[in-house]
Amino acid sequence: MRLLFTFFYLLGIVTIAQTQTLHTIEAGSFFYRPDSLTIEVGDTVRWLNLGGFHNVNAESSSITGTSFNNPESFVSDATTSGELLTRVFTVAGTYEYDCSVGSHAENGMVAMLKVVNTVTSTNDIREESISRFDVRYSSGSNVVDATFQLSKTPGNAHIGLSDLSGRNLAYEKIPAVAGSNTQQIRLDIALSAGIYLVSLYVDGSIKTEKIFIP
Repeated sequence: MRLLFTFFYLLGIVTIAQTQTLHTIEAGSFFYRPDSLTIEVGDTVRWLNLGGFHNVNAESSSITGTSFNNPESFVSDATTSGELLTRVFTVAGTYEYDCSVGSHAENGMVAMLKVVNTVTSTNDIREESISRFDVRYSSGSNVVDATFQLSKTPGNAHIGLSDLSGRNLAYEKIPAVAGSNTQQIRLDIALSAGIYLVSLYVDGSIKTEKIFIP
């Protein structure tokens, strides 16, 4: 009987370990990569610093000073290399965070993490929330125009612009409602020739469109 108990105890440990996943987010100047990630409750996230002096701040926005209102708040010490933070997420919800060192957040070092109870629910949200997403860049006004269609009014929505290296050029929270929406990203400088990615984040849903500038 004791051997049987031991067998099922060890089997339970193995089963739990198999259902948990380790995710790695890279940090650099001035980016987190990926800047949006969906994981399951019980998963572990590890932030690795590729270079520069950075941290992981999930308490309040370094840009506005207002609280992120995350399900849980946390902040790591700043370091120049190696591991910034390793954390197991046990509370579902959307977590916003940035680098609170200097003006790193203003330069685009902001990101979002979605923690869900099951992978299935994430896929369902991803398929249903955003039914259409189109983007267009106007070099004359230096503006990215985005139009998108949502199946329901979201709890939160963000839009971001990055280059192929993962560097964030713009990232902001936006108002959004069920039905048709329009949003502009106004840039301080004109985009040079290349390919850029515009990503729309809606309650864990992610859609990305490319902009090609010859």
